[in-house]
Amino acid sequence: MIRQGMTRTLFQYMICFKEVSPVFASAYGVNCFTYNFSYLHDCALILDKFIMLGWGTGDTMMSNTFARCFDREEATFLFEVIKVLTGEVRKGNQDLYNLNHGEVNLEKSLSDLLDHFIRIHSMSPGVNSRSVVDYLTNILSED
Repeated sequence: MIRQGMTRTLFQYMICFKEVSPVFASAYGVNCFTYNFSYLHDCALILDKFIMLGWGTGDTMMSNTFARCFDREEATFLFEVIKVLTGEVRKGNQDLYNLNHGEVNLEKSLSDLLDHFIRIHSMSPGVNSRSVVDYLTNILSED
């Protein structure tokens, strides 16, 4: 699944956690956004598990066999999700610290995904990887 592009598809559709509520649109003629944080949490968990499969021995200091599946394009999709989340938090519409529902801890699942994404790119000498690492590190340090 990973080699067939499932990671890119999941990263691409992570943004679908933000959607227009059809109820508000039809009843009031207003495009009111709703957020499916459980869906986003599930995507982050699956993607993190995929990243971890690339470190078959569990040693995250070794090269990840699936590193090419977590590249610049996937980072771009992840950036879009982060922009939406941080925008909503800054507007005061959402508080990520309060998005913990039972077993769903969105903050932890996204932080783990970001951390592992950073580790993959930290081992790559390319300029693109360096910019990905810098951006994601800044996102994590804004807590």
